[in-house]
Amino acid sequence: EIQDFPFVTYEWYNTLNPTVILSTSNTLQFSPFNSASDAGTYAVQLSTTNANSCINEIIEYTINPNGLSPNAGNDNVTFFCKQDQFINLNSLLSNPHDTNGIWTNSDGDIMNPIINPIDFSTGNYTFTYTVNGFCAVSDEATITITIKDLPTSPVLSAPSPICVGDDVLLEASLITNATYFWTGPSGFTSTDQNPLITSFNSTNDGTYFVYVTVDGCNSATEQMVVNSNPIPDFSIDGTTSICIGQNETLTISPTNFNVNSATIEWYYENSLLSNTASTLQISQTGNYSVIINNNGCANQKDIEIIEKINSFDVVLEQGCNGKNYEINIVNSSDFSDATYSWTGPNGFVSFTQNIVVPNLEIGTYNVEVTDALGCKSSSFAVVENTNCFIPNGFSPDDDGINDYFDLTGYNVKKIYIYNRYGRLVYDKDNYINEWKGQTNDNKRLPASTYYYVLEFNEGESKTGWVYVSY
Repeated sequence: EIQDFPFVTYEWYNTLNPTVILSTSNTLQFSPFNSASDAGTYAVQLSTTNANSCINEIIEYTINPNGLSPNAGNDNVTFFCKQDQFINLNSLLSNPHDTNGIWTNSDGDIMNPIINPIDFSTGNYTFTYTVNGFCAVSDEATITITIKDLPTSPVLSAPSPICVGDDVLLEASLITNATYFWTGPSGFTSTDQNPLITSFNSTNDGTYFVYVTVDGCNSATEQMVVNSNPIPDFSIDGTTSICIGQNETLTISPTNFNVNSATIEWYYENSLLSNTASTLQISQTGNYSVIINNNGCANQKDIEIIEKINSFDVVLEQGCNGKNYEINIVNSSDFSDATYSWTGPNGFVSFTQNIVVPNLEIGTYNVEVTDALGCKSSSFAVVENTNCFIPNGFSPDDDGINDYFDLTGYNVKKIYIYNRYGRLVYDKDNYINEWKGQTNDNKRLPASTYYYVLEFNEGESKTGWVYVSY
C-alpha cells in the first residue's frame, strides 16, 4: 500500500513481468497470499499530468519467500576470554538465517550486536535474535556466551650465566591446569613448563616467549633474553723446554675475551700458585696449568715444561792436520764461556774444546757442550780412518826396501795413477800395495812424478803426488 493521491495514477507490476499491470490503485492485494508463488519484487509507477513533477517515480518492494516462515538460525553456546576484542553476534548465528532480525539482551532491551568481552564480568550471558515475518509469525535464536577470565601469566626465572655447551633450563612458574607454549630463536618451540635446551650455543641466543592456555584462554605473553657466554679460548705462549737454571716466561694469549677482565689461576704440579697475572715466570721443569674464568665460564689448559736437550747445534769438523787426526768444534763462538766433555774409545776423556785422536784410534768420539746458561748440547764424530800420512815416494828396485806404494790400512776402495800429462796409467779396485811402478798392462814406468786419486770405502777421496825412482 502507498499513500493515495487523487491526482496520481498508479500502476503495479512484477519486475519480472512489467507489461502485466496488477493494480491501478494505491494498493496491491494478494488473495489468498502464497509465500512461495507470490514472492518477488514488485514495483509501482506513480505518474501525474505534470511531466516535471517530483512525484513521478517508481517504487519497489520485495516479498521474501519465507515471509511467513522467518528463520533466525539455530541456538548456539560458546565462550570468549575476557580481553579487549570486538565480537559481532551475527557471526555466531548458524547459516542460513534471515538478516532482518533484531538483538535483545536478557533484560529484553534492544542492543547493538557488536560486543566487547572486556566490558563484561565473568559469567554466562544470553542474547536473543528475533526475526519477524508476516501475519505475526516470528523466529528466535538464543546465543549463550560464557565470559572467562584470562589465566595468570607465568613468572620466568632467568638462568644463571650460561656458557657455550651448557644444558640450559628455561623455567616458568606453575599455572594449574595450564598448557605452556614456548617460542624462541632458530625455530625453537616447546609445550613443556620448563623446557631443556642441550648444548646451548650462540645460535640459541636471543629472546624466548611463553604464554599459557587454561580452559581455552591464553595468558599474556612473557619474555626473557637468554644469551650464552663463550668458553674462554686462549693459548699459552712460551717455550716448552728450558735448561736447568734458565728463566722463561709463559704468556696467556686470549682469542675471545679481555685478559684484564678475567680471573686467572696458575698451578704447578696441581698446586695453586700466588700469581694471578697473565704471565708467569718459570725456572723449573714440570707440569703447569692455568684456569681462566670469564663471565662465569671457565677453561683450563696445561703445558709441560721439559729440560732442553741439544738447545744449540754443535758443528764438528774432523780430519788430518799433518800427521795428526783432529776433531774440532768449528762454531764455538755460538756458545761462549762453554765447557766441554769428550769421551771416546778405550776410556778416552778430554775437557778441551778440540781434540787430537790419541794413537790414531778409530771409533766414535762424543762431546757434550754446556753453555753459560746451563743448556747442554751434544754431538759425535765417527772416525773410521786415521791414516794421515801417505808416502810421497818409493823405489821399486826389488831390494826389499820401499818397493811398493804401500797404503795398507787405508781402506782404499779404488786408486787412479796419472802421469804428468794427465794420462791414466794404472788403476785398481780395493787397493792395498799392488803398485810398484807398472802400467795396467804390467809395463815398467819411467822414474818420474805421478799423481794419484784415492777413493776410500768411507766415501771420502784424496789426491796427491808420489815420486817413483829406481
